[in-house]
Amino acid sequence: MNFKSTPWKASTGYTVGQEVLDSHFQVQMVITPGTSGGSAPTWSTSTAGTTNDGGTEWLNLGATTATTPDAWTKNHDYAVADFIEDSNQNIEVVTAKSGTGHSGPGPAPPSWSTSVGVTTIDGQLTWTNAGPATGALAAAGGTSGVIIDNIVETGVSGSQIYFSTLGNQTTCGTATSVGCAVQASQSALQ
Repeated sequence: MNFKSTPWKASTGYTVGQEVLDSHFQVQMVITPGTSGGSAPTWSTSTAGTTNDGGTEWLNLGATTATTPDAWTKNHDYAVADFIEDSNQNIEVVTAKSGTGHSGPGPAPPSWSTSVGVTTIDGQLTWTNAGPATGALAAAGGTSGVIIDNIVETGVSGSQIYFSTLGNQTTCGTATSVGCAVQASQSALQ
């Protein structure tokens, strides 16, 4: 799953490509780096809409989803905020377009940047690398199970998801360790 659950923070420096989950459960990505304001902005609720926040500008990518993005397609019309998974297993987001917004003629995709926040020009599009498509990355050996703690306690920021890989368990700690649990906080689930 590739849910975004990082909350927005006041007076925080943000770089291009960083993402937060806004108060409407929509993903917002930094397109102009800077320091956020002292209080939460009034978020754009329109996909591809922008929000000014202190010295930072955010692009609304729409509702969070567990859907694996499509691959790049040549000569395709893309809109601002559309996203794909590139050949490096990174998410690329259209952050600007000219004309009709066609991708390049191919036959191969552009040479994607592997650095988060760096742009790639493709035909009439500017793509920004938003980071790894974590939901599409394999866990060596698979996973042994997933536990969702759907209880929010006082003083805890949100529900927790725990899973463990079936890979080499010997590097997980002491001899009394039963496995390597990985915890993912879902602070937006309250």
